[in-house]
Amino acid sequence: MNSPLNGWKAKMALAACGTTMGLLLSECGFRMLKPGGGEFVLDASIGSIPADLYQPDPDLKTVLKPNVQVVHQSIETHADIRTNSLGVRGPEPSLRREDEIRILNIGDSFTLGIQVAENETASQQLATHLSRDWNRTVTGWNAGVDGYGTQQATELARRLIPDLKPDLIVLRFYLGNDLRDNDRWAARSKEAPPIMAEGGPSSERWNGVHRFMSRWSRLYAHLLAWNAMRRAASDPRLQEMADELTPYVDAQARLRLLPATQAAFQQLSSLCEEVSIPCVISWVPPAHVIHTERADATFDIFGLNADHSDPKAVLDSLQSIVPKNLTSCDPTSALSNGAQNEELYFVFDPHWTAAGHRVAATAEAQCIQSAFNVDRF
Repeated sequence: MNSPLNGWKAKMALAACGTTMGLLLSECGFRMLKPGGGEFVLDASIGSIPADLYQPDPDLKTVLKPNVQVVHQSIETHADIRTNSLGVRGPEPSLRREDEIRILNIGDSFTLGIQVAENETASQQLATHLSRDWNRTVTGWNAGVDGYGTQQATELARRLIPDLKPDLIVLRFYLGNDLRDNDRWAARSKEAPPIMAEGGPSSERWNGVHRFMSRWSRLYAHLLAWNAMRRAASDPRLQEMADELTPYVDAQARLRLLPATQAAFQQLSSLCEEVSIPCVISWVPPAHVIHTERADATFDIFGLNADHSDPKAVLDSLQSIVPKNLTSCDPTSALSNGAQNEELYFVFDPHWTAAGHRVAATAEAQCIQSAFNVDRF
């Protein structure tokens, strides 16, 4: 005869088995779920960048530390990052080969690409494409820095030119926040902020736990993302993302931001003329422009209407203020076409996947080959 205790144990075991099966099925479902669009806010909530990769700078506020090797690990990525003695991602500069063409890549986090391996970045992919197509040795130097605006990137290029002696400079301009970043830099404080994790050490410890759990469970990650979206209005880190979207739906806000970027473009133009190096601006569209199915959720988080978004007007306004000596390359069409077959932006992070870097670099290579004859270099 079964005792009541054995019956209770059987019921508990059955309930535990049912719960486990339910969680496993939910996990499988969330792993197959297509991105809705708003999940990218999780990067602002619990994301991190390797603190050992950066150091304060009196003029640029932040630069990459020279001669470091760190690992960047997020929910979806794991990448080894190294810098050389110049504080540039990649190997040490060597003596120039006889037929070598050198490209200096500048910009913000889309150029640096800490989410992907060194050889997967657009900077290296561009060099690989041109080396093959031009039948020349092409070396790409990745001098991107998280959070940089155009003027910071230009001044860093000025520092690096004497050592790297580039033949071409490529600036990747992120159409998500570079307008805002340039405006803020124009009104900046000279005091360099400390390099520390968002929210302080205590917050970062919990964020580390959340990242660890999210790497193992997409269900957990989606729950965290949902919670972050729910409190977007009260989280200043997420409200910065609202600032990035506003120029897409508000023409007056866009016009207010243009003068600082126009001045920054002029500074880049002057540098390129001064050193007689051709320069390219490559436009980097946000995920909601390329994966259009993510747009509604992206704008809804911040109470904005995606139907009012006008990506063409944003790009047209910027292209209209580009000095004539700067070549403009737009990989948007290539990215849009590529997005029909694969995810080019991460789900919980607003940056390119390795596929996104590859597609953008291919389009950049085609643009550069159309603009410049290899014999020029």
